[in-house]
Amino acid sequence: MYEDNPAIRDALSMLLGGMPGIEFVGAYPNPLNWRRQLLDKQPDLVLMDIEMPDLDGIEATRAIHAHLPQVNVVMLTVFDEEDKIFRSLCAGAVGYVLKNTTPDRLISAIEDAHAGGAPLSPSIARKAVPKA
Repeated sequence: MYEDNPAIRDALSMLLGGMPGIEFVGAYPNPLNWRRQLLDKQPDLVLMDIEMPDLDGIEATRAIHAHLPQVNVVMLTVFDEEDKIFRSLCAGAVGYVLKNTTPDRLISAIEDAHAGGAPLSPSIARKAVPKA
């Protein structure tokens, strides 16, 4: 997980670290050293914030997707702007979940992404689907 806010990072670490069926392998304040961290830990899935110091989460997602395409990246953010959603998905993110998501829904989103799905918060799904 990449999250620059220490309180959110700690809370999510506790939540994910205690979930059966999820092996939580690490939390970092930014993705600057993503290559070393991901090669060392070899996660199946990464939760990625967007705005972080040193390296933007969308750019990190693009790099991860290019070099480690087997790693699923799910954006976990407060931003619901269409531009950020589109850029994240184009960079290779398999999902986009808002931070106000309940813990149960976050766990479901992680399980969905791990099973090959594309989890989106409901309000994000409405923005991502073209209007007819």
